[in-house]
Amino acid sequence: LVYPNPTSDKLTIKTNYDIDKVELYNILGKKVMENANTQELNLNSLSNGVYMLQIYSGKTKLIKRIVKQ
Repeated sequence: LVYPNPTSDKLTIKTNYDIDKVELYNILGKKVMENANTQELNLNSLSNGVYMLQIYSGKTKLIKRIVKQ
């Protein structure tokens, strides 16, 4: 569960699994953020728009579309 979406500043990732790494990509596919072992992302420094969040846990990768406004 990733919330709130859309968001204006912080994004929370709620899962029962250990998060190894999260990566955030802009709509052009450029990596704009990478964090390890976190369940909260601060998006204040990013421009408004659509992003793709990739969450890695073990051998599993989950991709979520995020809107920052």
